[in-house]
Amino acid sequence: MIVVILSFTILNLSSQVSAQPQESNCNIISKSLNSKQASQFEYNLNAIRNQVAMGRRANHKGQIQPASDMHIATWSQELAKLAQKCSETCPEHPLYCRHYKAQQGFLIHKQLVHTDKWNIDPDLILNEWMQSKQSSQQLLQSMLFQIGCGKAMSSNLGEYVVYVVCYFDYPNKQEPYRPSSSLNVANSCRLGRSSSYTALCTSPYQKEQGVMQLTRRHREIVSK
Repeated sequence: MIVVILSFTILNLSSQVSAQPQESNCNIISKSLNSKQASQFEYNLNAIRNQVAMGRRANHKGQIQPASDMHIATWSQELAKLAQKCSETCPEHPLYCRHYKAQQGFLIHKQLVHTDKWNIDPDLILNEWMQSKQSSQQLLQSMLFQIGCGKAMSSNLGEYVVYVVCYFDYPNKQEPYRPSSSLNVANSCRLGRSSSYTALCTSPYQKEQGVMQLTRRHREIVSK
């Protein structure tokens, strides 16, 4: 089996950035994530963030550095729709994903597989992104509140390529979170700690309704 993986990160894209239409054989034969895969992306991302925040896993710099303000991330259908649109363009370069908003970041996973029955592994993809400083830095943004991903498979001359795109509601910044001592993890949570993850802060989104509960002003306060 031959597997080729590429990952990209977009940093603070402006709405003025554009790219010419992609010239490629983008023959989509299957698309979209199922509900189980969406849940796995959300769960595994939070598991990684919690491990880093607790000081039980190396961060984007390869260091053990607990966090005081890492938030739990929840699934966003809106971001998932944007990511799905991007994945269906067979993005060979990040600029081909033009369905973004200001202050968003996203990552792209490309994988050459041997069968059209291939099932993606969200945990594997997230952990591969954690091997790259830029990609892991995006995953560890403390003010990242929501994630949404999409998937598409393309076929060309008997070869199958899977594209997975994840969008995030916060851009990639060089210092993703506030460090803390191992005895004071999540000690800067303005809304309290998550009831699900020991070292993560409560999300300002109501997961059940998928609506934001904080205004822009509240988010600015939390960022200070």
